[in-house]
Amino acid sequence: MPFTNIYQSSSKYAINDLVKEMDLSLWKSMLNNIAEVLNAPAVGLILTSEVGFQNIAMSSSPGVKANPGKIIPRDINLYCKKVMETRAMLYVKNASGKEEWSDNPELTQMGYVSYLGLPIFQSDGSMFATLCALDTKETSYKPIQINLMESIRALLEREVHTAERVRKLKYTSNHDELTQVFNRRAILSESPKFIDSTIENGVSIGSVYFDIDGLKYVNDNFGHNIGDQYIKSFSHSLQRNTRKDDICGRLGGDEFLLLCRDISEDSLNKIISRVQSDFNKHSQKLGIDCHATFSHGSLIYSSNIPPIEELIRLTDEQMYENKTSKRYAQLK
Repeated sequence: MPFTNIYQSSSKYAINDLVKEMDLSLWKSMLNNIAEVLNAPAVGLILTSEVGFQNIAMSSSPGVKANPGKIIPRDINLYCKKVMETRAMLYVKNASGKEEWSDNPELTQMGYVSYLGLPIFQSDGSMFATLCALDTKETSYKPIQINLMESIRALLEREVHTAERVRKLKYTSNHDELTQVFNRRAILSESPKFIDSTIENGVSIGSVYFDIDGLKYVNDNFGHNIGDQYIKSFSHSLQRNTRKDDICGRLGGDEFLLLCRDISEDSLNKIISRVQSDFNKHSQKLGIDCHATFSHGSLIYSSNIPPIEELIRLTDEQMYENKTSKRYAQLK
């Protein structure tokens, strides 16, 4: 099979999103320097996962064909596969005539007879990538050259661990600690992009403001721990019954917001109905003697979509009218 035909995809997305937190341009410059020191035509950073292998950075050398972003299936016998399986450095001085590499397209089709690869790990011990040098001629690297590769590997691994911490901090700053949905900060920062995309695509947007009923009663009669579970139960119901691309988050206390793109009034009402049914069903497991409900306000815009702060205010007003009407009905 030609090497150019073994790719699963030509995705612009990395198979490990930690890459988003890393400066690949800096590392590509470093790879170029390593290639010069080793006199190697190709030095690369290859992401590894159960999905496969993905070249995300490669030194620039004349005649070297790199396929950044493309994913090579896990079952292809690459040098990196051996590093992934053994979780250890691999140095092949000359793979020519070796049965082990007879079906390796890097050797048979690209002519890379020599390979030096070192594993890079995430903080949990899972493998992130390999730092590797390939050559079309037999090599005999000196210990100082291999030590240099190990030092670069260690630096890169440290950046991976830093990227993990940055990602965790970003998640914590944007997600509600109790429910793990977007917090108010994230809603206000992510919604403008969501609204702009909706306008660009010429589709409608639906907004729902939720206010959980009876939270004070639950807290007063069953304790704040059950009250927290009551809030989480609603949050889970909201997440289970909304679409992947929708934005849902906790504005604070017992108030939540849902934004849906390209949706009709009927479809939005069905989502609200499903959330209500699911919320009541799962809240019964908490052992509280009340019917789990919420008040809500909803609006749909096909044009002239207001900014997020105004959208929140308008749907909040709709929610308040709904809550007031329910209270009035209870007095009759």
